[in-house]
Amino acid sequence: MQISDFVGTVNKILPPETAMSFDKVGLQLQSGNTEVSKILVAYEIIPEIVDEAIALHADMIFAFHPLIFNPMTNICEDERQGWLVTKLIKHGISVFIAHTNFDAYRFGTSRLLADKLDLETTGFLLPDANYPNTGMGTVAEVKGGAITESELLDRVKSVCGSILRYNATGRKIKKVALLGGSGFSFINEVYANNCDAFITGDCSYHRFHEVFGKVFLIDAGHNETEKFVAGGIYDLLCELFKNENIKPVLATTSKSPVSIW
Repeated sequence: MQISDFVGTVNKILPPETAMSFDKVGLQLQSGNTEVSKILVAYEIIPEIVDEAIALHADMIFAFHPLIFNPMTNICEDERQGWLVTKLIKHGISVFIAHTNFDAYRFGTSRLLADKLDLETTGFLLPDANYPNTGMGTVAEVKGGAITESELLDRVKSVCGSILRYNATGRKIKKVALLGGSGFSFINEVYANNCDAFITGDCSYHRFHEVFGKVFLIDAGHNETEKFVAGGIYDLLCELFKNENIKPVLATTSKSPVSIW
């Protein structure tokens, strides 16, 4: 399939216009090839993912986190980003990114997390007024009635496998807001939806002060709340291109740069 046709098909389901204004999505690197047939699907592009794509003889890496976010002033192999770009070009591997436009997809990042937590999705945290069935974050309810904060923590710990940071309030939890990755900027939407709890990542110390007594905030980690994204993108591509000569392959490597002692 021509890369232009591939991009057009993906953009119909994940419109780039639904991404956050600061984001960088779409075809970020076209390494001399005009066709695509074998695609490695990954959370983000790290050296191990590039090596996996080379071994697979992939034409493209379809990733969630952008490879190029800030303007590149040079491409040198002694710098991480430059080394990755150089190696990808040498091996004819293109790069396509779906980031916050996959967050906004109705079966995207936060919905995947809600499903894994066995929560019943009821809507978006912030619907997109211009694109039906699209929006940021997920609002969900606990099935079968309210649970304690400890029960929700146990569930998040089991699913995300992370060290949790939270503010105990002693309340019962029925309505939950979720936004995988760094989602605290949507705290006003959490209040507007009258949510009892908010699950996200990358929350600073002062953010916990800010919500004290208002909502049960759980910081489950950036990578950990997005750990199901690559699988979700893989499933979407398999469905979109089931009648085409396109073979998506889910990456076996997933490695966070953050280590826990």
